[in-house]
Amino acid sequence: MRKTHCKRGHRFTEKNTRVSKNGKRTCRKCFRDYYREVWYPKHKANKSLINYKYLQSLKTEVLTHYGNGRLKCVVRGCKVQDLDMLTLDHVKNDGGKHRESLGRKAGGASVYVDLKRRGFPEGHQTLCANHQLKKEIMRCRRLREHRCKN
Repeated sequence: MRKTHCKRGHRFTEKNTRVSKNGKRTCRKCFRDYYREVWYPKHKANKSLINYKYLQSLKTEVLTHYGNGRLKCVVRGCKVQDLDMLTLDHVKNDGGKHRESLGRKAGGASVYVDLKRRGFPEGHQTLCANHQLKKEIMRCRRLREHRCKN
């Protein structure tokens, strides 16, 4: 006969029962309390370090792919290779639409994850922060000149 309550006295209901892969039942409330009080404080520092390392390796992988196989700016003559100074550029200036399609607060890591998941589609390049800014300045100048002609 199966137990109707957990060790702490919580009733096993459909809503309050968590079933593990091996079929073991656990009270959701007890599991949540254990996670908050024991597991999370013990693993918090390690978890953030693992997350940081993963995000750095993901950024390196994506920027290396779009840097023509090298972690550097694709502009001829530019020698910037510092990961902190390299950025992902949407060649057709559609980065806003891309981030919007991923969700309300998408950016950075979620863009890298999406590009990797989709097999590194065309239309992106690795630029250093200076060349990214220069590209935007030139785009704004062209827009201004175009508006003045009309």
